[in-house]
Amino acid sequence: MTRRNTMSINTKVEQIAYGHATALVLSELGQQENWCKAYEYLSECVERGDEPEDLVVWQPFEHWEWKDILEQIESEAESLLSTIKSVLGLAHKGIIQSAIDCSLDSDMTQLDLIGMVELGSEIEDGECAGGGYAA
Repeated sequence: MTRRNTMSINTKVEQIAYGHATALVLSELGQQENWCKAYEYLSECVERGDEPEDLVVWQPFEHWEWKDILEQIESEAESLLSTIKSVLGLAHKGIIQSAIDCSLDSDMTQLDLIGMVELGSEIEDGECAGGGYAA
């Protein structure tokens, strides 16, 4: 697996994905202020060949090497990122369709993002069947 450069974790979506993935593997974040920072700390320790002093893993991972734990976190985070991006793409399609059919609230204060994801999913299903956006 190709190691991800922790410096490239700079978007909020990436921080959320890596933080969530870290919380699935680590049970204690030690002195780090959040799960994403714990991931960055672990990554730096593995890169230097150091043992992270205050991180604790959940029981299923307790006999794993730290580099394997890091790879597990990275794999899970990349999977989460893919899912998040997919959901955002569906919301985008729903918003576009709502703009086309003039059903968007003019100042967007009542935007139902879950509804936009559902609408986007319907559009995507229609695209797979040969349809697309409807005017």
